[in-house]
Amino acid sequence: MKPLIRKSDYDSIKKILIATVQMGYHRDTLALEKELRNCTVVADHLVGDHIVRPGSTVEVLDSLHDRTICVTIVTPKDACVSTGHISILAPLAVALLGFEEGHEFTWNLPSGERRLKIEKVK
Repeated sequence: MKPLIRKSDYDSIKKILIATVQMGYHRDTLALEKELRNCTVVADHLVGDHIVRPGSTVEVLDSLHDRTICVTIVTPKDACVSTGHISILAPLAVALLGFEEGHEFTWNLPSGERRLKIEKVK
């Protein structure tokens, strides 16, 4: 299943990527750039609230560690791990972006491979 991205979100994310590269952090953008190449960009009204997008708060079940985490996907300047606000450039945000509640997948994070399930999107 390919992730769904709203056209307006796609445009905003591309601007973030361009700005990040211009600041000299190209390596930080590679995973998100790859995901954007693989996504399906659709009209804004076709993406419901159950799809993860920038600004979404997401409850994610990590079945390997049998725990649920809650994160909000934000711009890099608004990221604050201690409050659960993760940058859209973060590996977990890249893994979640464009998928819907109930979606299960395996993703390689810096801490190792994880089996994740999107429990709730707000």
